[in-house]
Amino acid sequence: MTPVTPSFDDDERALARALHGKVDAMNESPLGLPDVSATASKIRRRRQVTAAVGVAAAVVILVPAAIAAGGFFSKDPEPPVVSQSSSPSPSAVESSSVAPSPSTPSIPTSQVFDVKGLTTGAGPGVAYAVLDYQGYESRGGTIYGTDGSETPLPDLSLREFAPLGDGYIINTWDPASLVERVFQIDRDGATIGDGWEVDGGIAVSPGGTIVAWTGTDGTVYTADAAHDEILTMPAITAPGPYQTMGVVGEDCKEGRSTDAGCTVFVDTNGKTPQAWYTTSHGIVDVLPAVTKVTAVQERRVAGVFSIDETEPGSCSWMLEDFSTKLWKSCDNTLGVISPDGTMLVGLPDYLDGFGPTTLDILDMADGTPIRSWTADQASATYFQEVWEDESHLLMVTFQDDQWSVVRLGADGSMEYAVPPVDKNMDHGPFVLARH
Repeated sequence: MTPVTPSFDDDERALARALHGKVDAMNESPLGLPDVSATASKIRRRRQVTAAVGVAAAVVILVPAAIAAGGFFSKDPEPPVVSQSSSPSPSAVESSSVAPSPSTPSIPTSQVFDVKGLTTGAGPGVAYAVLDYQGYESRGGTIYGTDGSETPLPDLSLREFAPLGDGYIINTWDPASLVERVFQIDRDGATIGDGWEVDGGIAVSPGGTIVAWTGTDGTVYTADAAHDEILTMPAITAPGPYQTMGVVGEDCKEGRSTDAGCTVFVDTNGKTPQAWYTTSHGIVDVLPAVTKVTAVQERRVAGVFSIDETEPGSCSWMLEDFSTKLWKSCDNTLGVISPDGTMLVGLPDYLDGFGPTTLDILDMADGTPIRSWTADQASATYFQEVWEDESHLLMVTFQDDQWSVVRLGADGSMEYAVPPVDKNMDHGPFVLARH
């Protein structure tokens, strides 16, 4: 693919200026399993892993018509915090009328996150990689596609990857040069071009045709499978480090299709964390209301707006059209949203340590828990949550020196998608595809 910088004619430039003026007039981690692998040598020195789950997210299209109509960046009154307790009310407990009959026993809404001794079901519905190790560093491995293909990886440490057309976009770490780099590879594992030095991972559009990443200078790149090209988007103007959080829209070339272009969200994680967006309309700006985007789908944007290091804890908003505050949670960091938009992952409100051990599946309407997994002294740690379909999550888990890929259902079901392998905490062997 040849990098292309989109050009704008006078009408497009006028539109971009008008949209940007409309925006300006309105005032208003966490690390993942691949990062744990990339910093294994530091783990040995410090005897403490500082990794948390990367909150994969998608992003919303910035629709010009919605901006013109005043839909974005409105100043609605702040709604109250929604109670997120999954415990039944006293009246529900005391009332005999709601007691289940013996023939229809109730299903508990909370259970311990213990993945020992599960049955093995179907393989993952997304591609996944199995890593090789040289000492404490992952080097190379194999990607297993959903079509049965096997693609060898280059002799680098894989952090993230995503299918793109007939190959993959891979985000890697070179332990020798300490450089993060994105490559395009074909199904035989051959790299295409020299790659890009990047900062902060990759993101994938809902349809899977666009993969985005951010260069060390803030330039945002989008790889387009349908048109076999790589476009540059307007750069993020704040200093890094960056984290590419998501992209929406399946064509980032303005005016080429009936799509409304694309938008990429990038978090800056420097001294003053901010959530930014850059669009194929030529607009780049700060997203109000949150300082870190954690999940987006269509018109919904979730993000952290407050972190308390003393408690510790955080609070997050679920927004509509970038700024209308729908509901707030100080119980969960808001994670990936299900494909049908009815549920989302609720991570712990403060992400620290080796990885989270408790998990909620939340109702998208108001953030109340639908299903919860709690922790005890023997329970599992999890990473890389991915929705496999509308009601099942895939995640990489670690428990008792065993790694596995587990499928969790919104109904509480649990099974292995990839059965356990014996590896210590420094040698996580699995990476799930971003999508």
